[in-house]
Amino acid sequence: MLGARVTTQRFAQTSRSTPLKTLLPAVPGHAHRRDQTFAGGSLRSAFLQASPALALGLHAWTRAARLRGLRRFASAEGTSGGMKAVTVSKYGDATQVMEITDVEKPTPAAGQVLVKNVAIATNPIDYKAAAGVLAPGAEAPDKRLIVGWDCAGVVEKAGEGVTDFQAGDNVWFAGDITKDGCFAEYTAIDARLISKKPESMSFEDAAALPLTFQTAWEGLVEQMNVQKGKTIFVLNGAGGLGSIVIQLAKHLGLTVIASASREETVSWCKKMGADHIINHRNELKSQLAEAGYPTVDYLFNAHENDRLGELIQLLSVDGKIAITFFANREHLETVDFQTMWMKRQSLVHTFMFGRAMFDANPEMVGGVMASCAKLVDSGIIKSTATTKFKSLTEIQEAIKVQMSGKAMGKIVLTV
Repeated sequence: MLGARVTTQRFAQTSRSTPLKTLLPAVPGHAHRRDQTFAGGSLRSAFLQASPALALGLHAWTRAARLRGLRRFASAEGTSGGMKAVTVSKYGDATQVMEITDVEKPTPAAGQVLVKNVAIATNPIDYKAAAGVLAPGAEAPDKRLIVGWDCAGVVEKAGEGVTDFQAGDNVWFAGDITKDGCFAEYTAIDARLISKKPESMSFEDAAALPLTFQTAWEGLVEQMNVQKGKTIFVLNGAGGLGSIVIQLAKHLGLTVIASASREETVSWCKKMGADHIINHRNELKSQLAEAGYPTVDYLFNAHENDRLGELIQLLSVDGKIAITFFANREHLETVDFQTMWMKRQSLVHTFMFGRAMFDANPEMVGGVMASCAKLVDSGIIKSTATTKFKSLTEIQEAIKVQMSGKAMGKIVLTV
C-alpha cells in the first residue's frame, strides 16, 4: 500500500440513564489521565450530560491542548525527489485545467509530517479552487497549484519538533487550503491538522470523511451547540456533507429530517439514519408540517444559499441555521431579518479551513479528527464513500461526477 495520543477524561456521572462516556468510547492505548474527574463534580457533569455537543467539543479540546507547544511552522517546505500530482497552472473548468504532472516531492518542515497518500476524496472546493474562486480576478495561480483536501495515508517522515507521529503511522486529514493539497503521491502537512485514522476502516473509506466531518462538527457542535431531544432539518441530505450531518446529528440525540429527491438518495438518507425524508424539489414548509414539524429547532444547509430566506422561515423561535457556502447580497436580500430578530434566531457559518488559515487554535482540527476516529471505531460514524476510482489518473472522471450535482455520498480515488 502505497497519532496523536488522545487525552481522555472521565466525567462524573449523574443519575441519567445514558452515561456521557458512551458518547466517546474509550480507545485502548489512550488512557493517559483517564481517571481524573473534573472539578465541580455533578453540576458540571449534569450540564455536559444535557449537551452531548459540548462534551464532544471538550474531548477534542483536551487532545488539542497537548499540541499547542509545537513551534510555528515554516511557511515553505523543501523538496526531495519527484512525484505525480494533480495540478492547475491556469484557472478554468476543472475537467480541462486539472492535469497530472511531475512535481518535486516535499520535505517536511519543522512541525510538519510527510504523508504518503493512499486514498483521496473529492469535494466541491476542488473544482471551485481550479476555477479560481479563491483568487478572484486572477487568470492563473502564482505557482502551479496542487488541489485536493481529503486524504488518508501513511506517515513517511516526521519533521523537527513533531513527537505525536512517527514513520509508519496511518493518518487522515483535510489539510490547509492555503497550502498544496493532497491530490498527489505525497503531502507535507502541519502535524496539528491530522490524527491517526480509524483502525477499523480502510484508507479508501476513511478518505471520504475528514473535510465533511470537520464541517458537520463545526456547525452542530461548535456553532449551534445542538441540544439532545431537538429537531434538525438537513437540506441536501444525500450529499457528502449531508450524509455526515445526519449521522452526527443522530448521535447527538436529534430528530433528523433530511431532504432528498430521488429514490436512491431517499434510501441513502435512511441508511445514514434520517428519521424523516422530504423532497427539496418541492415547497418545504408544507412537507415539514405534514411530517408533524411545523418548525424545526436547527437547520443545516448543506447546499448553496439560493433558498436561504425560505429556509430561515422553517426555524422555531430561538432556532439556528448553519450555512456552509458564502452568502452574497442576492441571498441575503431574501431574508426577513426583522422577523429573525424578533424570533431571536441565529445564522452561523462554517468554514473548516479557518483555523489553519488564521492560526486560530489549529490544533483543534487534529483533535476533532481524533474524536471522529473514535466514533468510527465505535461503530457510530460510517463511511460515506459511494463511488471509487482505482487510480489518480481517473481524477477528471471523478471531478465530472462531483460537478454533476447528482453525486451521492463521497467520491474516492486510490493514489
